[in-house]
Amino acid sequence: MKTYLELLQLAQDNLFSKNANLAVKYGEEAKKLRDDDYRLYDILAESYMLIKDFDNAIISGEKALILKDKLSSKYPKYPYPKYKIKPFIKNRDRNIISFSLFGDNPKYTFNAIINAKFAKSIYPYWRCRFYCDDLVPLEIINRLEELDAEIILQKSIKEDKPQMLLWRFLVMSDISIDRYLVRDCDSVINIKESLAVDDWIKSGKRFHIMRDFYTHTDLILAGMFGGTTDIFPDIKSMIAKFQDIKNPKVSHQDQLFLRVFVWQTIKEDALIHDRYFRLENTIQFPPHPPQLKHQHIGQNEGKKFYKE
Repeated sequence: MKTYLELLQLAQDNLFSKNANLAVKYGEEAKKLRDDDYRLYDILAESYMLIKDFDNAIISGEKALILKDKLSSKYPKYPYPKYKIKPFIKNRDRNIISFSLFGDNPKYTFNAIINAKFAKSIYPYWRCRFYCDDLVPLEIINRLEELDAEIILQKSIKEDKPQMLLWRFLVMSDISIDRYLVRDCDSVINIKESLAVDDWIKSGKRFHIMRDFYTHTDLILAGMFGGTTDIFPDIKSMIAKFQDIKNPKVSHQDQLFLRVFVWQTIKEDALIHDRYFRLENTIQFPPHPPQLKHQHIGQNEGKKFYKE
C-alpha cells in the first residue's frame, strides 16, 4: 500500500505530465489518508479543471484556500494607522502599477512595453513602475521611459530569480505615493481588472485582491493585488527575513512571501474579487466586457499582442 507522500508525488507527477485523470485518481486516494494538506488540494483543483470537472475544481480550490488561511494564522499582523484611508487622487504621481523586469526574454520585455502602452488608456491615473535589473536591454528601458514609465534599476541576482520577483513589492513601503497595484510582466492589464480596481477604490478598503481562475488557489496572487502604502513600513527588511526562512523546493516563492508576511494583516481590510471561490468576504467581479472562454486576469498572454 502506497503512503500519503507517495500518492501525493504520483498526483503531482501526473499533473505535470498532463495526465490529469491519473492525477485525480492518485489525489483522491491520498485524500483518504490525509485531508489537511493544501498541496494536495492545489493539485486536485488544477487536475479537475483540466478534465473539465469544474464543480470539483472549485471544491478543491476552496479547500486549499481555507487550509492556507489556517496555516497563516500563526504569522504576525502589522498595526493599522488610526487615521482614515486617504481619498483617491487622480494623479499618476500618486498611484503606481509595479512590475519586476529582469533579463532580455521578449516574453517579459515586450510584455512590459505592452503594459506600459495599455496603462495610458486603461489606467489613466496610474503610472507603471518597473524594477529592472542590469540585463534588461537599453532599448527596452528607453521605450518604457518614452511611454512615461518609471524605471528603478536593481543589481541582477541571476542565481535567485524568485528574489528578483520580490522587487515589485518594494512599492508597498513607498510613502511618496498613496496606492499601488502589483502586476506580472508576462500578463497584460485589461478592462476587467481596471473595473475591479475602481470597485476597490469606491469600497474605501485599504487592500485589493483578485482571483479569477480555478487555479488561483493562493490567498494573494503575486501579480493580482494592490493596496495603500501606510501599513508596511519596511518591505525591504521583510524580504531580507524571508531569505532566511524560504523553502527553495516551494514554487511561487513570491506568493509564499505574501502568505507569510502580508495576508494576516491585509485580509482584515481587503476587497476580494473572486470569480469562483465563494469564501468569506469574497465578491464577484463587477460587470465587464465579454471575454474569451476561460480567459482570465493574470493570464500569460502578452507576447502574441506585441506589435510596434
